[in-house]
Amino acid sequence: MVSLLEMLGSGAVSYDSILHNFSRVENLGQAVWVTGTMRVSLVKGGQTRQLQTLTTTLWVRHDDSYRLLSFHATAAPGLN
Repeated sequence: MVSLLEMLGSGAVSYDSILHNFSRVENLGQAVWVTGTMRVSLVKGGQTRQLQTLTTTLWVRHDDSYRLLSFHATAAPGLN
């Protein structure tokens, strides 16, 4: 099985655009929980594909910045 990083490095997959829209941002003190949608345009195997997803991310405070701790995307084919 080939990983996403291997496909990106080899050029088998390339991203044209990624658009995030945030529907909720919840400050939890030392962490921030964000939900929303993501639209992705990519090329895989020479074919352009459009992905529509629902996303959840968790950012944790580290020193004076935030680091991504967790990212989850679920397909949402009916998303407009």
